[in-house]
Amino acid sequence: MVVAGCFLILSVVVVVLIIRGYYLAMNDQLPSNLTFGFRSPSTLSSESAWYASQRTGFSWLLFGVCPVLVIGSILTLVSIGFRKSFIELVGISTASWLLVVGIGVIAHIQAENAAEKASSASAQPLTAK
Repeated sequence: MVVAGCFLILSVVVVVLIIRGYYLAMNDQLPSNLTFGFRSPSTLSSESAWYASQRTGFSWLLFGVCPVLVIGSILTLVSIGFRKSFIELVGISTASWLLVVGIGVIAHIQAENAAEKASSASAQPLTAK
């Protein structure tokens, strides 16, 4: 039961942080910082790169990680309701967190790509057509 409780609490905290980050990112209200958001040399290179990377990364997290955690939480609650074994609870939480890490890596890669595109777009001079 401790494993299930920890999984459920951590899932709620992570989902709330992702929703908050998504809201801030979509409204360009998440200032460049070293504690929250997708941080790397390319995302911190310019303001346009920062905001582009945050919008892209938090979109991936919201639509990738949150559903995994919600489904994992529902499966955990169902397993508790049917008094399933400890191994099943550990398996559900482990599988969910492995998916979260994988999606997080993909989100970071996409955020990096968005930052690089934004940096290169702002670095190129405008030309007359």
